[in-house]
Amino acid sequence: MHALETKTFSPKELAQVVGVSESSIKRWVDAGHIEVTRTAGGHRRILWTDALRFIRAQDMHVLHPEMLGLPDLEFLPSKARRGDLTGEVLFELFKTNEAAKARGLIAAAFLDGGDMAGLWDGPIAEALRLVGELWQEGEEGIFLEHRATALCIEALNQVRLLIPPPREEATRALGGAASGDPYLLPNLTAAAVLADLGYADVNLGPETPPEVFLHAADEVQPALFWLAHTASRTKAEREALVRNLLLPLHERGIDVVVGGHTAEANGWTWPDEIRLCRSMTELAAFAKERLGGSGLNGN
Repeated sequence: MHALETKTFSPKELAQVVGVSESSIKRWVDAGHIEVTRTAGGHRRILWTDALRFIRAQDMHVLHPEMLGLPDLEFLPSKARRGDLTGEVLFELFKTNEAAKARGLIAAAFLDGGDMAGLWDGPIAEALRLVGELWQEGEEGIFLEHRATALCIEALNQVRLLIPPPREEATRALGGAASGDPYLLPNLTAAAVLADLGYADVNLGPETPPEVFLHAADEVQPALFWLAHTASRTKAEREALVRNLLLPLHERGIDVVVGGHTAEANGWTWPDEIRLCRSMTELAAFAKERLGGSGLNGN
């Protein structure tokens, strides 16, 4: 649990955050749109996580991000919304290393109702694609690509703080990248996409041996397993991955999903037991289907 999860607001304070009247907040509380706790004296208190759920569900605009503990949003214009986050805008911020503004725009787009899968497949992926084209310019392009990747990791970690923790009964998901695949960002993104839907995610990260995944699956008992496939592999290496990891997971009754920009390299096709997702949007749709059509967080 991070420190913000224990933060609470009075109806008056939440009203200041989103720029409405205190009486409006109280009406929404009475109507059941905002969950509250009560102090010993009977006063309403709204948990930080419940305030975030309400802000996203009702498409509320945050006027005072500092009250939510989101200082990066203070770098933005007071009316920053989801539509302000485009691939081109983010690309320019990556190039000029305006890290706080880039993180703030991504966080603002998420709070404004954006889902993690759509933000990744849209503006973030487009910005990284544009940065990737700079590799042709030599060392400067490689430097910018590495810096942009680091900035994206920072932004994803911040957005994860905005995703309410999973409920006790949440469906579990497990994943990561196998040995020989060193990339952090795909796994952080997949984990955030699933957490945004309400899964209790366990991300083992890159360079994880098959036997560790299998041990974790027996411990965690996930309903879904994702494998980020970003590194290049030979046919023999992929066959070993299927034989030693993915099919044993499937035999445990776990839905197995594979994705990544090398997942179909050299015409490789996965066995029918393995679900290929070509985007985070496809992962989200598949994961949502496994929850019965709607995310546990109501997304």
